[in-house]
Amino acid sequence: KIAEFVNDLVLGGRAISQRMDIAAGGSAIGLTAYSPALKVWHYLLTSDVGITTLFTGIVTSPGDAHYTTQAPLDDGRTKHRKWSLTLKPDGNVRELSVASEDDSQTWTTEYDLLWVKHESKL
Repeated sequence: KIAEFVNDLVLGGRAISQRMDIAAGGSAIGLTAYSPALKVWHYLLTSDVGITTLFTGIVTSPGDAHYTTQAPLDDGRTKHRKWSLTLKPDGNVRELSVASEDDSQTWTTEYDLLWVKHESKL
């Protein structure tokens, strides 16, 4: 277990608020919302150590979503990141994140994890 996540529907079900408590210490919050005008999902993540990232995503098929973002590197290049969420037959969700620092020529796995749903403690 690397973190505990709590997801809540907010704004009348129009967005998902996410709170993360990281096992090694620290926390972060995220907000996911769909833009009908752009026909894409947005995910904004910010953490207590100053990391803030905005991802844009699409649902590619039922149970499968892909998100992308990019950020400048100190040497002038751009880091491209892609992550996907895939619903598994058992109801768990696989999250895979890959990144490229050579204009998408090669990709390196950043992490590959499994979300396991637990009943609410409330």
